[in-house]
Amino acid sequence: NQAVSLQHTTVLSPQWRSVWWAELRKEVLTSPSTFDGRGSVSTDFQRLFGNLEWKPLPAWILNSGVMLEQSELGGKTVSPRLMLNWHVSQGHTLRAGVSTAFRPPSAFEKYAAVRYYDQSGKNPITTVLSSGNVGPEKIESRELGYNLALPARGLSGDVRIFDERITDGIERPRRIDQPSDFVSPNDHLNIQNYRIQGLEHQLQWKPSAPSLLMVTQTWTHISGVEQLRVLKGAARYAMSLTGSYAFNNGYVVSLMHAQSEDIALMSPRDTFYNIVRTDVRIAKSFRLSGRKAELSLVIQNLDQPVRDGDSKFFFDRRAFVTLKAEL
Repeated sequence: NQAVSLQHTTVLSPQWRSVWWAELRKEVLTSPSTFDGRGSVSTDFQRLFGNLEWKPLPAWILNSGVMLEQSELGGKTVSPRLMLNWHVSQGHTLRAGVSTAFRPPSAFEKYAAVRYYDQSGKNPITTVLSSGNVGPEKIESRELGYNLALPARGLSGDVRIFDERITDGIERPRRIDQPSDFVSPNDHLNIQNYRIQGLEHQLQWKPSAPSLLMVTQTWTHISGVEQLRVLKGAARYAMSLTGSYAFNNGYVVSLMHAQSEDIALMSPRDTFYNIVRTDVRIAKSFRLSGRKAELSLVIQNLDQPVRDGDSKFFFDRRAFVTLKAEL
């Protein structure tokens, strides 16, 4: 990746502020096994973003912006956004917003040519062959939110209700018109259209200087699509819980727990899983030759092995001892 960017912010008045940002980026992806015949794909991106902030009243802020993007992968796209914030009272803010965004296809989705040859370098078998006709995915998002910030009580948090519509979603469908998928090359197509609705929140509480608690929860519902891998692409319910405490003798103990329910993995089978993982970390700060140092023990996945990306792969319990010292 090679990129150069420039950003400029202007305060026009107490009620008006603006920011614009521009970027030129060049990405080169080299993989002879993925881009047979090409070997590599080079893509140039040009991006221009502008945002205007208006504060008509002390408690109200309106942000409007737009992103212009052009690339060989996704063509030309225009992504507007609008967000309204209302500071109801000290530490309490409501917001509502709409936005449009595009995801250009990856180099693999656009130009993949995956072939396997025999030992003589002949008789190729093609498993993936992208035509180059795929375009960008589009997402239209609407959200309502609430932000909490009460530092005197050690509380901060955020709640978000969202409704997202994905059109022209990119998919590489499985071929069912041939005896074997292995010898039926697949192309990437813009054929997915579905809706994602949900609610998510995060809450952080610092009851005392040495202690910290954080919790997040998300409920997600996907509709409008028949493919089960997409329908269950996000967990119906997911949560995480993190707690830490710093003792006076320099020890810091942290516990992290996460779980996802009713989610599909990468396996082709129509099976859904619940994933639970708990990690613990114990660290001790001290001085080494007059400099700050830390010795820590991390145990990942205290519970049973969890599936990782595919039903055939598991993330086992593991432990790490780390020594960190300042130079």
